Amino acid sequence: MNDLQSLEKQTADVVVNANQLTVTNALQFVNANEYLKAIKGIRKEVDNSFDPIIKKAHDTHKEAVAQKKNHTNPLDEAETIIKGKCIIYEELEKKRIETERLEVEKKAQALLAKADKMKNEGKADLLRAEASVIQSAPTTEATKAPGASFSTKWEGVVENSTDFLEYSLKTHSLRNFIEFDQSEINKFANSTKGQMKIPGIRFFEKTTMNVRS
Repeated sequence: MNDLQSLEKQTADVVVNANQLTVTNALQFVNANEYLKAIKGIRKEVDNSFDPIIKKAHDTHKEAVAQKKNHTNPLDEAETIIKGKCIIYEELEKKRIETERLEVEKKAQALLAKADKMKNEGKADLLRAEASVIQSAPTTEATKAPGASFSTKWEGVVENSTDFLEYSLKTHSLRNFIEFDQSEINKFANSTKGQMKIPGIRFFEKTTMNVRS
């Protein structure tokens, strides 16, 4: 029987022995104490047998994780840089498209207003038709990158803790904020879309980017 097999038998027997042990007098009390010492000795053997293996495995794992991070950290940084640039471009595109839409609508509304003032119904109808064509023209769409999608969520940041605490203490529904639980603040920001004003907190919209393989 090798050492591990011996340990396995000893550890398997201790629970049975412990259940069979009776402690109702002084001698049994002393014997029980001696058996506890024996268990401690077995534990030491187990530690001596397995601790070196565990330490080696832990050190190997730690080293492997460190080496992996050496490779993944640059990847994470590169992703963050590129996604940041893409998000800026996406937001600028949204603004450009919205500006174009407003300009088109303004032009159409100007034609409709002019038509309403005209006495010649024939010419007025022509202006209305022109406005309708302008309004129904295909609108510019943002560039789509295969696999890429954007999502937005609202978050909150405490800018003036004194104002925020004073207001929170007076408002029962905001008392969960008092510990400055960022998760709670962000949940509130997201549920209200940043529309509710709270003294001491600035809510802002944050855009994230997800990429499928």
